[in-house]
This record gives sequence, C-alpha cells and structure tokens, in this order.
Amino acid sequence: MDDPRKPSDSRNFLLGVLGILLLIPIFMYININTPKFTSYSPNKEYSLEVYREISLSTLLKSGSFNMAKIILKDKRGKRIATLDSRHECKIEYKDVRNSWDLSENKAYYTKSYAFLLPSGEITCK
Repeated sequence: MDDPRKPSDSRNFLLGVLGILLLIPIFMYININTPKFTSYSPNKEYSLEVYREISLSTLLKSGSFNMAKIILKDKRGKRIATLDSRHECKIEYKDVRNSWDLSENKAYYTKSYAFLLPSGEITCK
C-alpha cells in the first residue's frame, strides 16, 4: 500500500520538532536571566533580585525545577551575595517571602532565613 503522505510532510514535521527543541533552551535562558521581582530596602541602600532557576541541572541537584536564585546588591548595583540551588540554604521559588529589618541589619528572603547587611552573609539556621 502506498503512503499518501508527501515527503515534504515528514520534512515539515522534523523541522517543527527541531524548531521546538531549539526554542526550549532559548526560553530557559531568557527565563532564568530575567528577575521575577526586585525588592528595595526602605532606605534604598540595598536590593534583592529574585530569579527562578529552571534547568535540568537544577532538577538533578535539588529535585525541583523551581529553585530560587536571590542576589543581594548595594545601591550602585554591585553584587554583595548570591543564593542559588548550589548553596546549603537553597529554597524553592514558591517559598520566597522578602522583608527588610534594618534595625537588625537583615534582608529576609523567607520568614526566618536572611542576608546579613552589609556583609551579605547568608543565615539559614
């Protein structure tokens, strides 16, 4: 029995699959390099940029696609500290709860985990 499909149908299908496979890494790169939100300290001296880590390596290391990457910066944009899925204090993106306590020099990224200001030391215990 003859196959009614034309050779171009198979080629178009393969091109479509290849196109999707090429778009996935581009989407992941754009997604992980764009902050989901930025929070500024009340005195505007510091900022926290929160990203969502979405990658296969994140899944293998932490068991989740949705780990948070948080960057503490000073008012000039200089990076002070970074928390990501490789750190012992890693958290999932859904658990990020940002608040500032400048009287204690802390930038909280969850209810009890914080960056110490101005050093950027990360506390999670």
